[in-house]
Amino acid sequence: MSELRVSGGDRICRYLAVPASNIHKPQFVAHLESLGIKLPSTLPLEEIVGRGWIRPRYRIPIPSEALLAWINFPVNPREGADRCPEEHSWGLGVWGAATSLWPDRDRPVEKLWQHWLDDPDNDLGQVARANAIDPSVASATPPVLRHPRHQKDVRPWVDFFADWQVYHLAELLERARFTAFIGTGHGDHCAAQCRWHADHFEQSALDLNRWWEERSSVHGWISSYRTILANCMDRESFRHDARLGARAWAQQHGLDAEKIRLGLRDTLLTLWSRWHDRPPLGSSRLLLRLQEDIQFATEMLEDLTDKPVDPFDEFWFSNDRERRQWAQLIDALPYEEWVARRDFPCRTAHYQKEFPETLRHGKGQLALLLAQHWPSCAPLRRFCLAWMRLHGELSGRHRDLPAAATIKTNERIEQFNLIALHTERVLRFVDDHMHTGRSKQPRSNDVVVAAILRSVAVVAPSAVVSEQWVKDEVRERTALHAVPPASDAICTPSSVGTGDSNADSVIAAHLNALIARNYAAHHDYLDDALIYPNRDGTKPHAGALLLSSCLLVVIAALLSLPPDGTAKP
Repeated sequence: MSELRVSGGDRICRYLAVPASNIHKPQFVAHLESLGIKLPSTLPLEEIVGRGWIRPRYRIPIPSEALLAWINFPVNPREGADRCPEEHSWGLGVWGAATSLWPDRDRPVEKLWQHWLDDPDNDLGQVARANAIDPSVASATPPVLRHPRHQKDVRPWVDFFADWQVYHLAELLERARFTAFIGTGHGDHCAAQCRWHADHFEQSALDLNRWWEERSSVHGWISSYRTILANCMDRESFRHDARLGARAWAQQHGLDAEKIRLGLRDTLLTLWSRWHDRPPLGSSRLLLRLQEDIQFATEMLEDLTDKPVDPFDEFWFSNDRERRQWAQLIDALPYEEWVARRDFPCRTAHYQKEFPETLRHGKGQLALLLAQHWPSCAPLRRFCLAWMRLHGELSGRHRDLPAAATIKTNERIEQFNLIALHTERVLRFVDDHMHTGRSKQPRSNDVVVAAILRSVAVVAPSAVVSEQWVKDEVRERTALHAVPPASDAICTPSSVGTGDSNADSVIAAHLNALIARNYAAHHDYLDDALIYPNRDGTKPHAGALLLSSCLLVVIAALLSLPPDGTAKP
């Protein structure tokens, strides 16, 4: 899983101010532009609000007495503020807080999610909320005043928008755009289409506002969680405090894990499904912001449950072809580890052709085996990740194409070596569970000997294979004192000779896995033979044979463990 990208600016994301001045760029407008959205001059924000197409979370009027007393408005430090009547001075406080970016480092854990406008104990927040007005009621909005400093009209109020309202505004602007191809004889048709669009846009905008307001609570959750993370980012106990803050926030709002799951799937993943191929106004930055929100929602869910989110839970994953409104979680958050687990079974079929029947696993069987052991077995996760990276490089993906970028050298042998090393780690994981409480780690050879004996007992119970014979075979075939020719470096089942084909396959695979492990740790003379096409078409490809061996060893090892990861008796 990737790390969270926490921004200090998210401290105020619940309420981005648009104060009554054009001297400084308003916070909400700057947020829009950071996501690639610019309001057209023909449709300013105040008109959009005035028509009821979008509604700020708060509109706080600023007493005219406070603004007129501020001689050098809107510059800080304020001159003449001491002349403001005391009963109106709160207006200057609201203005200052609305334009401040200073972090609140001392906010207690149970209030980490709160903006000052949310805090019931904040005096300024109390008076601001008490004086808030409904922007849809024209009579409640104070008249524009002319400030003597600039002799310009000033709207004496501050609007506060939530960060997620950029999504709403982007969809509104997308609907407001209307283009048509005008050719010979098409002028009348175009004019008619424009008139129809104009006649229906008002209702369309109002319907869109209702649609977004119905989903506002879910997006508000994400804004709250962003606020928590931003308020914790400079703390040494960042993750601990963030988790406590998320739980306090959920408790205060009557939220539980199930409500968060439903909101994530039915609101955020539904929006992702709608936008993925065509985000509003073509803004890829807007789509990335939504992806961040989905990532934060999964992290928030993990904070509340202390369990990792499983993208393969049937709640948001399905193998059927039935179309749904929501995107699958793995499609919105294609973490490499998740994708490796999903696609690994599809990348193994042709390696299993020579496996004994009891070890051969189709896509469904292998997916189930991975699901059983994925949470507890880190070596398994790394084995699959290296496997997928190697095959991705072999197929030519993941290369930088822009001319200005450095073309990466795909050292495919690196992923091959990791596969070999993680195979041994899977064996050690199983061996440790077989011998809990021991104080000393066994040698690699001893781990492989034990794995061979377990696997042979399963796939070839009638085979006569003694422990001493296995030890001798392991010692002879995997010695490091010499560098054998490439043709002698790999063990084939026919060279084992136990008299049982299944036992021969299992023993050869384990020997090859140990050979690959020793090679990865000590040699490089077979790099080309392991990775690149076979120059001798009469012999099996050395790399494919070793990969097949590693895969067999891993499957056999996992089958010796029950689903909960503990050893079989």
